[in-house]
This record gives sequence, C-alpha cells and structure tokens, in this order.
Amino acid sequence: MFRHVIVKTPCAAMIDGITEHPELGAPVYEKALAQHAAYIETLRKCGVDVTVLPPDEAYPDSCFVEDAALLT
Repeated sequence: MFRHVIVKTPCAAMIDGITEHPELGAPVYEKALAQHAAYIETLRKCGVDVTVLPPDEAYPDSCFVEDAALLT
C-alpha cells in the first residue's frame, strides 16, 4: 500500500513531448493540468500523502506513468 507519493505538475512543453501514438495528436495542456489535479485529488481521497513538485520545462515527457519512479 502506498502512503506517500511524489508527483510533478506537467510543464507547458509537454505538448511537444514524445508520443508513441501519433494518431492521438498533441496533448491539450489545460486538459492535462485538469487530469493531473484530479489524479492528485484521487490519491488524497485514498489517504495518500502527496508531494507535488513544480513543473520543469526541461523535461516535457516526465509526466507519463511509464517513466521511472522511486518508491519508498
């Protein structure tokens, strides 16, 4: 069971990130922010302590779940 998670807010450059499904088109930044906020709220409703890091324009793809994660 997860008790603590660290997430990072998607950066505006995410719309230029790598996608493996070109038919889906570019992400919509505002929608991504809303989905990310809903994700955080769901974690909190499950009793998980969430640390939110600020966006980092240098890493546009780091908001995707298949990226490496550190679990403690």
